[in-house]
Amino acid sequence: MSLRDRFLDTYGRLLGWPALYRAHVFLLDVALRGVGVLNYRNMRATGEFSFLQSLLGGLERPLVLDVGAHRGGYAETVLGLAPQAHVVAFEPHPESFPKLEIAARRFGFTAVHAACSDVNGTAQLFDYAGREGSSHASLHRGAIASLRGAATVPHSVTTLRLDDYCREQGIGRIDLLKIDTEGNELAVLRGAERLLRAGAIDRVQLEFTEINALNRIFLADIAAALPGYDLYRMLPHGLAPLGAYAPRLHEIFAYQNLVAVRTGLDAKGAR
Repeated sequence: MSLRDRFLDTYGRLLGWPALYRAHVFLLDVALRGVGVLNYRNMRATGEFSFLQSLLGGLERPLVLDVGAHRGGYAETVLGLAPQAHVVAFEPHPESFPKLEIAARRFGFTAVHAACSDVNGTAQLFDYAGREGSSHASLHRGAIASLRGAATVPHSVTTLRLDDYCREQGIGRIDLLKIDTEGNELAVLRGAERLLRAGAIDRVQLEFTEINALNRIFLADIAAALPGYDLYRMLPHGLAPLGAYAPRLHEIFAYQNLVAVRTGLDAKGAR
C-alpha cells in the first residue's frame, strides 16, 4: 500500500465520526471549488475569461459559435478580447432574443433566433412563470420545475442542427463552439456530429450541471459524443486534463465548465 493510500485510510478511520460529518461536507465543497466545480459567480470565477484570453490571443480571426447566448454577454467578452473575431450567437427565448439583437448590432456579431439541438423542428422552451427571459430557461422542464421547485411557462421555439446550419452558411471550420443550454448540451453535440467527426471544430466549451443527473446524462455520454477530443475541466487559472475515465472524478453532477480540445491541438490556444 502506498503512503498516500495509508494516509487516506488512516484519515477515514480516525476522523470518520458522525460529529465531523458537516465539517467534511464543508471541506468537500472547498475541494470542489479547487477542481473547477461550483465556481459560477462570474466569468473570472469560472475561468472563462482566462480561457478566452489565452485562446483568442493565438488566433488570427477566430470563428466562435455561441449556443445559448442569452443576452450576448459571452459574445461581448469574446469581441472585447478579439475584435477581429466572427461570432454567431444562438438564442431561442422570445424575451431574450430582442436584447441579443441589440447587443449584436452594437458589438458586431450575428444573432440567430433558434435553439440548437439534434433535430430541425420545434420544441418547448421552459422558463419561470412570471420571470421571463431568465438565464435558466431550458428545453427540459425539470431544470426549473424539479431542481428549483418553480412554476414554469412554455414557449414554442425553433430548433436546428449545427451540421445543417453550418452547411447552409458555408461554415467549414469552427475555432470554438461554446454551449450553455441548461441540460441540452448532449443534443447540441449530436446535432454537430458530422462536424465533430470531421475535426472541423477545434474546441468545445460546455457546461455540465446537476441537470444532467435529472436527465440521466453522464459525462461518459458527453465524451462519447466527442470522438478525437481530449477533455479538460476549466479552472479559474487554466485547464486541468481529466485523463482516463474515473467516475468519482468525472461524474460530478454540479456546475462546471468543460473544454474538449481536438487531439493534437494546444489546449491553450494555437493550432
